[in-house]
Formats: sequence, structure tokens, C-alpha cells
Amino acid sequence: MKKLLLIGGDRRAACLAERLEQDGFQVETLGLGKNQQVHMDQADAVLFPYPFSVRGGLIPALTEERIRPEDVLDHIRKDALVIAQRGMEGYLPQDSFTLKRYTDAAGFEKRNAELSAEAALFEAMRYGRRALMDSTVFITGYGLFGRALALRLKAMGADVWIAARREQQRAQAIGDGMHAVPIAEMADVFSNMDLILNTVPARIFDEYQLGQIPATCMLLELASAPYGFDMDTARAMGILCELLPGLPAQYSPMSAAMALQEAVCELLGRNEK
Repeated sequence: MKKLLLIGGDRRAACLAERLEQDGFQVETLGLGKNQQVHMDQADAVLFPYPFSVRGGLIPALTEERIRPEDVLDHIRKDALVIAQRGMEGYLPQDSFTLKRYTDAAGFEKRNAELSAEAALFEAMRYGRRALMDSTVFITGYGLFGRALALRLKAMGADVWIAARREQQRAQAIGDGMHAVPIAEMADVFSNMDLILNTVPARIFDEYQLGQIPATCMLLELASAPYGFDMDTARAMGILCELLPGLPAQYSPMSAAMALQEAVCELLGRNEK
């Protein structure tokens, strides 16, 4: 029986631990609320949170346990499989551990994008001043998440604009019935927007672009770190904005856990329990 160790995370990680136990794995957790003795050196695979992040040197957790990634790596077996995501590489010593990413599993990114888009639709309705059918909404990025969100907003009757760097993505957006502009030109149309939703995990808003956002427009950060804009700068400029990370964990933790469960089983090999 495979022994799995889950390190920190949010509500979806707690649900994932339960589902993996039901799937026949022996599961221990650290930072997820279970009162148990953890045997780090016995784990066949160590699962870090999705998405991977370290805040103040610590891995986020549901409990007050202070979990440093370096401490975990110092105590697990060198032949243990590490399952994590972008950002984990900087903590792994060279020539040690085998790293697999959740996004290596077929279909995981698409499923996670759909869960994120469903939750983001609720946030758009919650923060918008108008019904979506009366709103003009701007989305930065047209990857899996951006497109899933745009299609849902359009189905609700919103007038949807897209900013994307690649011409192919802009052409796809236009083919889907959206308006599209290059990211470098997006500030030119901000004056008409009711909502701006960022899905790009990179700083694409500078002070000039932030300054073009009208006072009545709401800017929502939906991407992961390092985020599309600096929240403190935006608020100092008087912009209405909110940071909304980890949407699947907040709105559909069990569905998010099911997606992770499928990914973990694929990465481990379904016949290796």
C-alpha cells in the first residue's frame, strides 16, 4: 500500500486526504487538522499544496503549524516522489528527489480552469454594480481559465473584452464572439469597463494602466502569485479592487479535491496503491 504524506494546503487538500484514503492509500497529513503522528521518513510520495506557495517562509496550512518546505525535504526519504507545482523547484536540492507536477496529469488544468471560472462568475456577480447582462467586462488572459470565464460571462449576456499577448489567442477570442486587444493596448479601452478580471499570474498592470481604470470599475485579481498588479499600489490610487485567490478551494473544495485525486492517481500509477 502506498504511503502518502500531504503537506499543508487549504480545504481542498483536507478533502483530498479523505478521498485518497477512500481510494486505498495510507495517508498522513501535516497542517490539515488531524491529530496524528506523522512519519515523514516512511512516505512513498509527498504531496505539497496546489497551487504551491510559501508565505513568510512557511507553507500555508489549515492549522497553526509552522511548516517550512526545507524542513520537510530534510526529513523525507530521498527516493520519495514529490508532487507539487511551479515554485517547488527552488527548494529541491540538485540531483535529489523525483518531482512531478499536478499539471502533468491529463485534463487536470482544464478541469481546474472550469472550477475557477464557475467561482469567478459568482465573484463577478457579487462585486459588479450591474447585472452581468448589462455589464461590460474585461478579462486579461485567454488561456484555459480566461476562456472558460469569458464563455460563461458571454452566456450570461455580458459584453466581454479580452486582452492577450498572442495573436492566436486574440483570434480565438474573436471567433468565440468576444472583442480582443493586445495586452500592450488594453488601457485604451478601460474607460468603458464595469469589471476588469485578471487571470494572468504576472505583473501586466503598471501605474499608467491602473490609472486608466475608471472610479466606478471593479478590478478583481483571480490569478495566483505574483499576481497581475500590486494591490497596495492600486488601493493607494483609489482603485476598487479585491484579491481572490484559491477560488476552487473556497467554493467547491470537494470538486477541486476530486480533480486533484484524479491527477495524483495518474501520477502515481493507478495500479501502484
